[in-house]
Amino acid sequence: MITAGSRVPITILKDGDGSMIDDCFGTELGGKEEYRNFLISQKGPAYVLNTMWAANWRTFMQDVQMLHDPNNVEEAKEVFKYMDYKSAIGLNTGLGDPDAFEHQLQEFASIFDLEMEHHRATLKIVERSYNEAKRFLSDPPM
Repeated sequence: MITAGSRVPITILKDGDGSMIDDCFGTELGGKEEYRNFLISQKGPAYVLNTMWAANWRTFMQDVQMLHDPNNVEEAKEVFKYMDYKSAIGLNTGLGDPDAFEHQLQEFASIFDLEMEHHRATLKIVERSYNEAKRFLSDPPM
């Protein structure tokens, strides 16, 4: 068990069936099935951003080698053109500064000439993991 010998609670973000969640978007959309349904419901290719991605997209794009220079977005614009992205969808968890998130989404959509959309997210998976960690503190597993 990954938590064996740990002195602090460690939890893994899990879907309702107990399997691990794939990524942050799956977490914020409520699970793997909800993520799949979200993706197939889109009218066309969309770029999804949560508060973390919206605030750090230049750095992340540099990390995945989509940009060599985070201040020169022309490389990424070419990729977006060939991927035929039509919209930028902000996943709103309700966390963080909503005005900053809105500004970052607007900036991103403007730079890449995308329609901006909003989608309400959920924290149920994070809350479940948090509650599990709290239970570990009050009743540590053997």
